[in-house]
Amino acid sequence: MGRIFEFIANTGDGVFAVDRRQSIVLWNDQATRILGYTAEETLGKKCYGIVCGRDAQGCVVCRRGCDAITAAGQLEPSPTADIAARTKAGNEVWLNLSTVVVPSRCGELSVLVHLFREVTQEHSMLDVARDLASMVSEAIPEKRFAGARRVPRGTACLELTRREREVLILVATGISTDAIADKLCISPRTVRNHVNNILGKLGVHSRLEAVAYSIKNGLV
Repeated sequence: MGRIFEFIANTGDGVFAVDRRQSIVLWNDQATRILGYTAEETLGKKCYGIVCGRDAQGCVVCRRGCDAITAAGQLEPSPTADIAARTKAGNEVWLNLSTVVVPSRCGELSVLVHLFREVTQEHSMLDVARDLASMVSEAIPEKRFAGARRVPRGTACLELTRREREVLILVATGISTDAIADKLCISPRTVRNHVNNILGKLGVHSRLEAVAYSIKNGLV
């Protein structure tokens, strides 16, 4: 396990790992840079008492017996998610969090590894984009959306693939095609293909209309 920890801790992401009791057993330097806590301050502490994560609706996700630890106990993967956490200084930061289950030899959870990177700037840009898109959607006559596919809120995201939704969220932040390609490690041509697919699925004619429509229908 020590060699695994050493390998994982050297990643460019923030990393912390917890045991089945949700006690922190690994905390790397990048986690310190992002959240401000040192390894000495976190090792042996409960993860939910340090990270204090909440989702976009403000609901607590870091808690005793959280969904991630429950799924990990059954050796099931947890989806990547964005959470709002608090730094040691009390500032809110947004983290994109991925989890890896490391089972023990007896087939039970040994440790649950969380890898995270800060996405506060992207969320701030997305908030601005949402405000702008809301203004635009109010200004665009409803008939402009007449040909768009109408999907009930909450199920609209099922119309797009995971990658298309990632592209759409980045489009909403206003960054360029090249920047989206860099973030997703794909080519600009592939980004443009995804954007064209998104426009076709939503039945709109521009990126701005796609963002405005998506915000109205809960895609971003």
